[in-house]
Amino acid sequence: MLSSSSFGIDRDMGKFSEKIRSFPKGKVSIEVAAIALISAVSVLTIFLSDNFSVSTILPFLINLGISAYCLFSLKERMGLLFFNLAIFLFLLARPVIDLMTGFVNHVPNRYTFETGLGANRMLLVALLGLFLGQWLYEHRSEKMGGSRSNRVAALLKSQEGLIRRIALAGYLISLAAMTAVNLEKVIFRRSYGYAALYAEFKTGLPFVVIGFAEVGAAFLALYLATRPQLKYSLITLASYLGSTAILLFAGVRSTFSRSLLFSVFLVLQLLASQSQLTRQVKKRLIGGFVLMGLLLIPVFYGIGINRWNVDRLDTGFPVVIDFIYGQGVSYQTLAKGQELIELPPFDQKNYALGPFLDQYVNDLPENPYTPEYIERGDSMAADLGYYLLGSQYFKGMGMGSSYIIEIFSEFGFPGVFAFSGFLGLLLGSLSNITWKNSLIDVVKIRILLDIFYIPRAAAIRFLLNLIAPKFFLPILFTIILACCCRTVSEKWGKK
Repeated sequence: MLSSSSFGIDRDMGKFSEKIRSFPKGKVSIEVAAIALISAVSVLTIFLSDNFSVSTILPFLINLGISAYCLFSLKERMGLLFFNLAIFLFLLARPVIDLMTGFVNHVPNRYTFETGLGANRMLLVALLGLFLGQWLYEHRSEKMGGSRSNRVAALLKSQEGLIRRIALAGYLISLAAMTAVNLEKVIFRRSYGYAALYAEFKTGLPFVVIGFAEVGAAFLALYLATRPQLKYSLITLASYLGSTAILLFAGVRSTFSRSLLFSVFLVLQLLASQSQLTRQVKKRLIGGFVLMGLLLIPVFYGIGINRWNVDRLDTGFPVVIDFIYGQGVSYQTLAKGQELIELPPFDQKNYALGPFLDQYVNDLPENPYTPEYIERGDSMAADLGYYLLGSQYFKGMGMGSSYIIEIFSEFGFPGVFAFSGFLGLLLGSLSNITWKNSLIDVVKIRILLDIFYIPRAAAIRFLLNLIAPKFFLPILFTIILACCCRTVSEKWGKK
C-alpha cells in the first residue's frame, strides 16, 4: 500500500526533473565537462599506475556509477543496465572478490597481476565507451524526434494481422522442433557426459526438424514484433523459456541464461509500454523477477557442480559469492588473451573478424574441438581453450571468449573504446522499442537474443546472425505468403 508521503516524493521528484529539463541547452556543457573530467582522471590514473588494486577499484566504481545512472531513467537505459551487470558478473566480479578477500583464493595460473592490470584497463575503457554511447544516443534522439517510416514498414503494417498468424504458426512448429533437439541433447548427455556434448554430439533427427529448430528465433522475433496482445506475448516468451530450460538437465546453463535475459528484458519493455498497468503492479512484477533470479542462483550453482562432479567450486566462499566468483571465469580470457595474441601462430590471426572469416572464408570442419579448427580458424574461443587446456580442449572443455579481448587484439584500446561506444548507442536503441515499426523491431528483438552475452562471447556474432539465411529467409517467406493470401482473398471477395 503506497502512503501519501510516497506520492509526495514522486511529485517532488517530478518537479525536480522538470527543473532539470527546463535548464538552457548551454547547461548541458556542464554535464559534458563533468563526464570528461571523471573519464580523464580515471584513464590517467589507471594507465599511469601499475597498482593492481587501484586498477581493480576504478572500473568497479565506474561500473557502480553506470548502474546508478541507469536507475535514474530505467526505461531509457535498461539495455545498458543489463549489459553493465553482465560485465560485472562475467568479467569484473572475480578480481573484485579477490581484492576484497585478500586474494585468499587467487590462483596465479588464472591471471597474474601484470595481465590483470591489462585486463582492468580494457574493462575501464570499455565501460567508459558504453556510457558515452548511451549518452550520445539520448542526446541524439532528443534532436531526431520520432521514428521514421518507409514503404516496407507500411507494407508490414497493412499485412500485420496475417503476418502475425503465419509467424505464430511457424514458431509453434519450430518450438516443437527445438524441444526435440534439446531432448536429444539431454539423452546424449546422460550417456556420454557433459564435455562430450560439445566434442562428440551429432544429431540423428531428420533434416526438416533441424531446419525448423534453426529458424525458431526468426519466427519468434517476427511474431513479437507484430505486437500481439500482452498475454499472448508473455505466453510465447514463457514457452521459449521452457524449451531452453530442458538443456539445464544436460548441464547447459548458457542457452537458458540468454533466453532468460532476453525474456525478462522484453517483458519489462512490454510492461513499460502498457499505460494501463499501475506503477504498483509494475514494481511487483519487477520484484518478482528479482526474486526469481535469487532462486535460480542455487539451481545454476548446483548444475555447475554436478556437471564436473566436484563438491564446491571454491570452498572458501559462501554459496552466492562462490557462484558469482565462478561466473567470473571469463576474466581469464582478458588476462590470458594478452599472452595468446603475442605468440605465433596466434599473432597472425584476426580474432575481431573471426566469426565472419570462420563462417564464410576459412575452410573449417564443422566441429570446433579439432586440431584442424585450431590450425585454420580465427576463433578466439577455440585458440584460448587450446592454449589454456591443451588436449583437454579436444574433449569438449573450453573457456569461451569476450568481445573486449577480440577487439583489443586487432585495434587496441581505441578499438575497445569505439566498439563499446557503438554498443552503447545500440543498447540505447534497444531500450527504445516503439512497437510501431515491425521491420525495425524484429531486428532489435533478434539482437536482444545475443547481445547481453557478448561480454563472454564473440564480438560480431550477433551482427552475423542478422544476415544469416536462417533469420531473413523465414521473415521474407512470411511476408510473401501474407501478401499472396491477401491477394487471393481480395480476388475471391470480388467474385
